[in-house]
Amino acid sequence: MQLSRLENGQLLRDEQLKRVIPHRSTYEERWLFIAPHDDDIVIGGGLLLQQAVREGKRIKILITTDGSMGYCNLEQKDSIADTRRRETLESFAIIGIRDVEWLDYPDANLMRHIGRRPASGEQQRAKPEEIAGFTGLQNSYTAHLRRFRPSHVFVMSENDYNPDHKVVHQEVLISLFHAEGAIWPELGEALDERPHVYEMAAYCNFKEDPNVEIAASTAELEQKLEAVYAFQSQKQIGMLVENLKLNGPYEYLRDAGFNYYSPARYRTLFRRKESGEGV
Repeated sequence: MQLSRLENGQLLRDEQLKRVIPHRSTYEERWLFIAPHDDDIVIGGGLLLQQAVREGKRIKILITTDGSMGYCNLEQKDSIADTRRRETLESFAIIGIRDVEWLDYPDANLMRHIGRRPASGEQQRAKPEEIAGFTGLQNSYTAHLRRFRPSHVFVMSENDYNPDHKVVHQEVLISLFHAEGAIWPELGEALDERPHVYEMAAYCNFKEDPNVEIAASTAELEQKLEAVYAFQSQKQIGMLVENLKLNGPYEYLRDAGFNYYSPARYRTLFRRKESGEGV
């Protein structure tokens, strides 16, 4: 596998992840993948996961929704969530990953679960995760970030047109802010260091160009496709699977450069204008 990273106009290549997805934390390297749906991660990062497993990275998969809206015929309607759970475990086992957890928020309805609120009164057929008497995506993500204490967080691109993908991206980033602070102490000890955030894509091109390329072998692509094919019930992703096959053994990631607002970042922009540069 050939790994590449564009940084400051330079192209770095390696066969190991340490230069391409560097570990800058003083703590243990832990990779947390937070997905809206069970099949998103193998579609967007199945090649990356293979290399991470080979290198012995500690990996956790966190799946936000229950998969209940993924039925493609009426006979599946009442059993699809259980079917997808079995398919998910089979899919990640093909790559060598066992640490998979579901939050069980309702599929295709995440907008109703933005934020945090008391869990009492929540009436759901598949009740979403409840922690410390509260529910909501920010409650769940903040708690899991503090519990797992990741060095790296991987999410689907905010540019994916699936609304669940946009909501998860948004809620994970604000939850990173919460997880570093003193708010909601019942959800665990605040993070000591900020995780590095990367984006993967499934439905649409990235909002900004990616800066990490993974070029794999045909055998590695076949293993990724095998993991994707484990989701036999998900006929609607056929076009995505064909796109993977057509484009070959390549994946791309975008280093989100996740950080907080700093006015100093923009000071030189106006000083250049004041001095007449760029006019």
